[in-house]
Amino acid sequence: MGLLSFLFGKKKGGAVAGLIRSHASGGSVLSLGPAESWSDVPERSYGNWVAVDRSFRDRDVSKQVRTVRQSVDSYVPEQSFSLVIFDKTAPDELPDLLHRFESALAPGGAFIVSLSDSRQARKAWEVLGRRYRTLDETENGDTVTRLLSL
Repeated sequence: MGLLSFLFGKKKGGAVAGLIRSHASGGSVLSLGPAESWSDVPERSYGNWVAVDRSFRDRDVSKQVRTVRQSVDSYVPEQSFSLVIFDKTAPDELPDLLHRFESALAPGGAFIVSLSDSRQARKAWEVLGRRYRTLDETENGDTVTRLLSL
């Protein structure tokens, strides 16, 4: 199950879903990762929701989400976002990706990162912890999701 499915699907993600709602209400959201979950984004008062994935397919599109069919590695945001969500990103790629997308965060903005527990994930959390502050965290089985800020 993808992070967005967990947060907005039938099984609500609790604390982190609430953070997305409060952090992004009226703001902009950038979702980086698999397109499978975009249809789970609820109709809410987000200012703008942009989803980037190279495997974009029409059936994945939600009315509320502007999709960009492009690799996350080559995507350059044209605006700033209240929230940048990394879903199903390889743990060893996360530190560089977050650093690269720092300029996409609006003032007071945050990242949401979700990782399944593994040796690589624990190493990624350690590296991320040196640069980013954890604002909140939740667990779902072996998956940890954190809200991070500069």
